[in-house]
Amino acid sequence: VGDQAAQHIANSGNENQRPNIAALIELIEQQRLRSTGEKGGGDQRREKQAPIHLLYSSPMSVETHLFRYESPLGPIGLELVGDICHHITLGATRAPEYSPDHPIALWLRAYFRGSHLALPALAPPNTPFQKRLRKALLEIPFGETCTYGELAKTLNSSPRATGQALGANPLPILIPCHRVVAANSLGGFAYGEEWKRKLLSWESSL
Repeated sequence: VGDQAAQHIANSGNENQRPNIAALIELIEQQRLRSTGEKGGGDQRREKQAPIHLLYSSPMSVETHLFRYESPLGPIGLELVGDICHHITLGATRAPEYSPDHPIALWLRAYFRGSHLALPALAPPNTPFQKRLRKALLEIPFGETCTYGELAKTLNSSPRATGQALGANPLPILIPCHRVVAANSLGGFAYGEEWKRKLLSWESSL
């Protein structure tokens, strides 16, 4: 587009700021007229010009990938955006098996052996309440449980609201919502009572 047009783009702000399109096109047209000896205005015919396209790079999108981890209790589905785990499902999945050396696979392997590693990269909670809930769940020791009422008291919430938030936990096992039980029963679990019982039994056996 010429040195002056390039300087106009350079002076238009930071790299993410769009230049003044109208002014830039006018500057390009003036340069064309000078280079061809034409004068602006009047009825003088101008040669037909190809349209001017100004291209801007957009941020690269991060793809979502689905994988499977084969645990001793059954397959575990993992949904990752980049290297960050956003969602976990428990049960049958046809996703390809995960790399055994990835941090999430290493964490799950340690968990099922009764060991403890720092959590891998996880999607952050969406609300302040979910952040407090996640913190409270991570404080329940491995192999132990607390009741909905006890957790609700910690969160200064109602048992019903707490139970609904637990059911919406997108990262079971890593964020151990299965360790919260009813006063006289296992209570609910997003993936069914069988999975909840298996997880609690596994933890208590280690």
